[in-house]
Amino acid sequence: VGPEGEALPHGETGEIEIGGAQTGWGYLHADGTTEKLRGKRLKTGDLGRFDEDGFLTITGRTRDVIIRGGVNVSPLEIDNALVSLPEVMEAAAIGVPDAVYGEEIVAFVAPRRGEQSTAKEIAVRCAELLPGFKAPKRVIMVDELPKNDRGKTDRSVLKEMWARDYAER
Repeated sequence: VGPEGEALPHGETGEIEIGGAQTGWGYLHADGTTEKLRGKRLKTGDLGRFDEDGFLTITGRTRDVIIRGGVNVSPLEIDNALVSLPEVMEAAAIGVPDAVYGEEIVAFVAPRRGEQSTAKEIAVRCAELLPGFKAPKRVIMVDELPKNDRGKTDRSVLKEMWARDYAER
């Protein structure tokens, strides 16, 4: 659905909501009160889009969205473009503060062993795969990406690394 809860046409990315008999009866709050859920649509926190055949593709998480110049950009789409490059082992995009656009896109990239590509070369190749407004302004090479206790890339640590080590002061 879109920002106002409206159904979006196929191909457009929005927040995934679920509903129906398969959802839980209710939600138990910490204070012991309950909130009935049946009959309500629940936001999953995921972003996705339907293709022309009606298949849903999950494109990212709402809390990870980068808002660049008023346009919502899914970092997962950028990550996928980067890891499609043969020299890239893993990658993660984040939004960093920008005076003009509100947020700008920066990508952290861990290359495959033995690869000698530079950050600039990877940024250029990534820009060939994505629309200009989604291409990372900067690529930062790292040995590996930080992971959380579930083994997933920890974007909050990347934001801390950016602020501590790479942000222009």
